[in-house]
Amino acid sequence: MMERSASGLREFFGLRRNLVLLLIAIVAIGAGEETWMRFVPKYLESLGAAALVIGLYDGLKTLLGAVYAYPGGIAVDRWGTAGRWWHSRRYRSRVTCWCC
Repeated sequence: MMERSASGLREFFGLRRNLVLLLIAIVAIGAGEETWMRFVPKYLESLGAAALVIGLYDGLKTLLGAVYAYPGGIAVDRWGTAGRWWHSRRYRSRVTCWCC
């Protein structure tokens, strides 16, 4: 019975072995990617940075984190989701030109 429900869940979510391994790798990388960022203010302090510099660093990091999503939102508002404009011939030719 347990094997049957696990098989049903695997089929429902479309979990193949390679997909599960990819998911685990992405989660592990995502978990470890930003852990060092917590220590940057302490590192700056150990280098002798003033509190103002550490505050400016944190403020700039927060501002950039808030602002960097706007170009993507503007692109989606203008051209729609990827499914609609990715396949257009004009967009593909622009991508080809940008890559060259």
